[in-house]
Order: sequence, then C-alpha cells, then structure tokens
Amino acid sequence: MPAPGKRSFWLHQLAEYIVGGALLATGLQSPKPLIPVIVGTLIVLNTAIVDAPFGAFRLVGRRLHRILDYIVLGVAIVACAAPGMDVATRLVQILIVIVFAVVVWRTDYSSPKPKVKQPISATPEGKADEIGRFAGHTAGTWASKIRDKSREFKQP
Repeated sequence: MPAPGKRSFWLHQLAEYIVGGALLATGLQSPKPLIPVIVGTLIVLNTAIVDAPFGAFRLVGRRLHRILDYIVLGVAIVACAAPGMDVATRLVQILIVIVFAVVVWRTDYSSPKPKVKQPISATPEGKADEIGRFAGHTAGTWASKIRDKSREFKQP
C-alpha cells in the first residue's frame, strides 16, 4: 500500500512509458526532432531499466531509479529551453515535462512488502480452504480423464 497521497510504482512506470512515448511522438512530428526524441528516449529507457513490474531489463533498484528520475527531469527541463525548436513543439514539450514532474513528485518509491503465506489453521476458514482446494483438484482430475476418454472414443 503506497503512502497517503502517493501513487503505486507500477502506475508510475506506466505513466513514464506514456510520457516518454508522447514526447517521442511529438519530436517525430516536429521539423527538428532531435531534442524531444532524446528526452523521450531517456524517459523510456529510465523506466525500462528499473527492477519493477513493468521493467524490461531490471538493472537498477527503485532507490537509484528515483535519483535517475530527478536527473532525467532536470535534463527535460533544460531541454525545454533548447534553441532551434519551433513554438508548438516547445509548448507541447513543456506540458509533457510538467506531467512528468507531477508523476515523479507523486510516486511512492518504497519497495514492496514481501507477501507472507498464511498457514492453514484449524479455524473453520482454514478447513474450508483445504476442502475447496481438494474439490478443485478432484474436479480437474476428473475433467482431464473425461476429456482423454472422449478423445479415445472419437478416434477410429
């Protein structure tokens, strides 16, 4: 559970992919695409290397990712003032960087709590779970036996 007022990290990752993709798309639509494409690529690569649910390469932890987020955010802010961009591209880039700043600011970077498997207790709820698992296993076994018999019956 994230801290009050903060968003889960998986949501942060999805938002970073969307923001990076939007910046890439903006750059590819502009007459001089270099700056927005570089910043968008930095954002996407930054979220792809984190060890989290939607990480592609899982090279860095959340603590280092938080530092990298602020570095990439600083680069993105400076890139908004880069010379040679047309006004529309600059405006869209500024708006996207503002969204990225809010995403970084409102994220819970804490590590997930390890899930503890609850042992089956002698309470009625534990017994019910055990009976349910047994019933499911039995039903699955019978279903596969019936399926196998029906396949034997259909073959000449």
